[in-house]
Amino acid sequence: MQELVLWFGLGPGGRPGDATVRRATLLPAGASLTARGLPEPAVRPLGRYLYRPDPAVVHAGLVAEVAEDIAGGPLEGGGTLLTSGELRWTPFATAYDVTEVRDAAVPPPRSSEAPRAPRTAVEFAVTAAAGPVTLTAVPVTAW
Repeated sequence: MQELVLWFGLGPGGRPGDATVRRATLLPAGASLTARGLPEPAVRPLGRYLYRPDPAVVHAGLVAEVAEDIAGGPLEGGGTLLTSGELRWTPFATAYDVTEVRDAAVPPPRSSEAPRAPRTAVEFAVTAAAGPVTLTAVPVTAW
């Protein structure tokens, strides 16, 4: 099962949503994140680390909670990607160490010109205010 939504009628006061609790639970680990009523965090420029929130977090509308947990915020032009200058572990997002930033119009270097990125490297296309860029990042595996 990917997503489950349960409705239990009206909340106190007879209005829908009075008792609404938004939560994302990751299975089988059982890690659970509950809405804390946070405002949307400010969009920010790229930090050293990228974080890709788990789809359950995005669907539950809890990206602001993860952003607070990692001392970060949404990446400018990055959709649901978050960025931070700090590496903080969270079960609710995958952390990536940014290794390269290049103009999206510039092709990657040939293997004879520069070493190839490790096989685990991931590329992210981001549309920043200055124009589209491609970010190359490596998943953080050691905490």
